Amino acid sequence: MYALQKYGGITSRHTCPACGRKRCFTLYVDEAGEPLHATVGRCDHESSCGYHYTPRQYFHDHPSLRHPATPSCHSTTPSCHSEAQPKNLFTIPSSIVTRSIRPTYDSTLVTFLHTILDPLIVKGLIDAYRLGVTR
Repeated sequence: MYALQKYGGITSRHTCPACGRKRCFTLYVDEAGEPLHATVGRCDHESSCGYHYTPRQYFHDHPSLRHPATPSCHSTTPSCHSEAQPKNLFTIPSSIVTRSIRPTYDSTLVTFLHTILDPLIVKGLIDAYRLGVTR
């Protein structure tokens, strides 16, 4: 992942490749602080120069270079072909959901569904999606 280089004094600013002004160009660097390329960055003079060449544009213009976020997978190593692990989702415990389902209480949603759908379809939706009511 690339981000604009943090200001670390005058030495962290470079010459803009578009307008040629010194000490006004910020490079995009990786997590280790290494610049992507001398032309990939942003000029501080937005109103007059406006040069801003992003890493995305750089990799689009140079497709032969491998973008670290999307590795090229030409090897047969298992790690290359493994799928990303899904993130854990937050879910409401089943016991709480079950307690909230009461056929005698109608929510605003269920009342609305009854105005546009057949009652059997509404009951099927309540059962399928475990629609409940809370106080």
